[in-house]
Amino acid sequence: MKKPIIPIVFSTDENYVPYCGVAISSLIQHTSQDNEYEIYVFHIHLSEYSIHRLESLSNFNVRVKCVNVSKFLTNFRLYSINHLTEVAFYRIVIPDVLHQYPRVVYLDCDIIVLSDIGKLYKINLHNNVLGAVYADINELDSFSKDYAESILGITVEEYFGSGVMIFNTKQFIQEKIKEKCVEIINNGHKYENADQCVLNIVCKNKVEKLQKEWNFAIYKKSRANTFNNPSPKIIHYITSEKPWRYPNIPYAKEFWQVARNTIFYHEILLKHIDCNVDTFEINLYKEYGNDLTKEKPPITYVFPYDLVHKDSQVILYGAGSIGQRIFINEKVNKHCEIIMWVDKQSKQKNEDNKNNENNTHLSSPKGIIKTVYDYVVIAVGSEHIVDSIKQDLKDLGVPKEKIIWQ
Repeated sequence: MKKPIIPIVFSTDENYVPYCGVAISSLIQHTSQDNEYEIYVFHIHLSEYSIHRLESLSNFNVRVKCVNVSKFLTNFRLYSINHLTEVAFYRIVIPDVLHQYPRVVYLDCDIIVLSDIGKLYKINLHNNVLGAVYADINELDSFSKDYAESILGITVEEYFGSGVMIFNTKQFIQEKIKEKCVEIINNGHKYENADQCVLNIVCKNKVEKLQKEWNFAIYKKSRANTFNNPSPKIIHYITSEKPWRYPNIPYAKEFWQVARNTIFYHEILLKHIDCNVDTFEINLYKEYGNDLTKEKPPITYVFPYDLVHKDSQVILYGAGSIGQRIFINEKVNKHCEIIMWVDKQSKQKNEDNKNNENNTHLSSPKGIIKTVYDYVVIAVGSEHIVDSIKQDLKDLGVPKEKIIWQ
């Protein structure tokens, strides 16, 4: 007997990929073997590497597929406001993109799923275009009764959140909800909560009210009043205070419990260190060689944790700013063992650092020939330079499958 298919959509940009990955991972932890889950990640320009990482989360009854929705957004005048980016608007085109499904669940990326989404999917919408949780408007810092009534034309009690929704695709298309949304979006007015406000205007009196636990919002204000529900099914960090930036906020523990078991964990930690714990990073550099570089290395390169097995023996190629960052962080993370650090200019760099008490000896790439290793990780940002290094490594007899660069 064919299992029911539960279609689910997330939307993300490059910056939010790690958090999207954690949200998907939490969803997968609570799937039922009685269902098949089709997860679509809407985007407009994700890198191949990010697409690979997200789609690799697929398992026996969950398929993750990244979908470029650029062609569906050509008539939109997208904008960002407050902590909301243009990505928020992608959900409006869900019925157009996935019209083959009678209904689709949409989820924001700043969530943790604690229950089977299949149960949410099966809730009766009673011919409404959407299913959503009505917001506790008194808890929103930047919202007011006057704004809802005078700008949106709805009462406070009618206002719903768009971070967790069920789309009735057929009804949504029949009532031309997308077209009505586009007309409002393109009128030039930037609404305080972006597409959420637009959906509230267009879908007034057409939304099935869902139980609060399906979008259990974590607010900045009066937090204690929001935690009277002992069993939230989806935790939603709706404000700019996210658990990866503020690990002491309520229900942050649930995020980190999932994150630490994903391939995105170290990347999130490193971003958190760089953005919020400057003193920790300063101490890190002092301990493992603060004088290695006069400037803070850029963070555009993240160590490919998902491609390098834990406890592998690794040769690190490149002693520039990226190589220095990887070497320092691996001293702390201990994901792998860096058994050799090589650089074409090893002789000169060893000479320059000979008086540094934390100096780490660099070897010539030729030393790779006599070394037993699992991977050679190229710590260089320029793709043009990397192509040259890959050829050099090939000439040294390094197997292609052991050469790692993201």
